[in-house]
Amino acid sequence: KHLVRIVDELGSDGWKILLLGKPIKQAGEFNISVESGQDWFDLSAKVSFDGESIALPGLLQAISRKEHFVTLADGSRGRIPSEMIEKYARLAKFGQVENDKIRFRPSQAMLLDAMLDAQQVSFDKGFKAIRKKLRSFSGVKPKSPPRGFKGDLRHYQSEGLGWLHFLREFRLGGCLADDMGLGKTLQVLALLESRRTRKVVASKTKTKNFTKASKQKSKSLPEIIGAAELKRRPSIVVVPKSLIFNWIEEAAKFTPRLRIVNYTGTGRQTTIEEPLSSGGFDVLITTYGTMRKDIADLSQIEFDYAILDESQAIKNSKAQCAKSSRLLRAEHRLAMTGTPIENHLGELWSLFEFLNPGMLGGSTNFAK
Repeated sequence: KHLVRIVDELGSDGWKILLLGKPIKQAGEFNISVESGQDWFDLSAKVSFDGESIALPGLLQAISRKEHFVTLADGSRGRIPSEMIEKYARLAKFGQVENDKIRFRPSQAMLLDAMLDAQQVSFDKGFKAIRKKLRSFSGVKPKSPPRGFKGDLRHYQSEGLGWLHFLREFRLGGCLADDMGLGKTLQVLALLESRRTRKVVASKTKTKNFTKASKQKSKSLPEIIGAAELKRRPSIVVVPKSLIFNWIEEAAKFTPRLRIVNYTGTGRQTTIEEPLSSGGFDVLITTYGTMRKDIADLSQIEFDYAILDESQAIKNSKAQCAKSSRLLRAEHRLAMTGTPIENHLGELWSLFEFLNPGMLGGSTNFAK
């Protein structure tokens, strides 16, 4: 039972140690790097044993099997520095193992940066830019509504709108948890109007596909909305059935130029053909029930924003509604509710797993 301690003590004193006739090698350099892609970050960590490097995922697997040594290519054993990689074992729980790397989502950039802050890590240009942005952040500032917005925002609503823009800039999902009657819909409509007026450069390929799909009047939902990406992606807003017409009326009043499609009812797929022929639309409004039924189609669409109103509807992470919401593909995610927690913290995990997948780890880890 004292073997591991003895190996560490003698190894640190320069002893040559054999295990079953094979030498035991002590861990050397720990090389860590972060590489960024369009919508991911890869953490690469390798431990050197006399010139042979072992990637972190392999070491973590050995530790999970309660092993203290790893077999190297020449048959020798390497002493796994469990105390050294313990912190990375915790970090790995938040990522997805991809070959010999651990992949993280954009919403986990701050978590990744914080847990690597004191380490000697090699960052690529993309992640360096994010770290610089994080360090230069001076706070959330109130934001005025865009020109196309017909109405005035109260001061706290302007602060809320500024916070929504902050979330978008730092690629975070967030929960707008104002009490009922404080204008959550108003703030989100102002945000969606700003997305309508943003500048987007369309590729020639998408322009050709859009023209072709318009002439063919495709019946497939993914093809129809995919073709509508001529200039910008539409957003999807999921609401309880009772709020469908409230959203449509509020949008007509405060954001009259926002092109809304009511995606409900038996003929819902044909309701978007006309908006498509006139140049697309901005927001698809649907219900939780319709989202659950049509998730096979909706999950194939790349939305700009995925927004859940009265998002306590997904508080049960094991329910089909919550599972369906997590399948929506969107660049940004928002939730709106006055009651983000009703019974226990597990409901908060379900909400944030939609907003920032992986940020709080697995549900079992969060419960602990």
